[in-house]
Amino acid sequence: MANQVDVEAQSYRGTWIIYLIILIELATIVLLLIFYSQAEHKIEMGVATTIVDGMMALIFLFIFNLNLETRIDQY
Repeated sequence: MANQVDVEAQSYRGTWIIYLIILIELATIVLLLIFYSQAEHKIEMGVATTIVDGMMALIFLFIFNLNLETRIDQY
């Protein structure tokens, strides 16, 4: 087995990209809540809001858990 030379790991945690995504998602949630409060059909709007919030949470968790690991070994 080769001797390990270098290992590097990168992720989006703590970067400005995560903060930008959080700000965009918070603005979207606030707009959805405003639309929900003014909607005539609360049940349909509640279902739509739940679906959109769930999709945003899944996408955020996917991006938050992305990792790039680079390993350079000696021959």
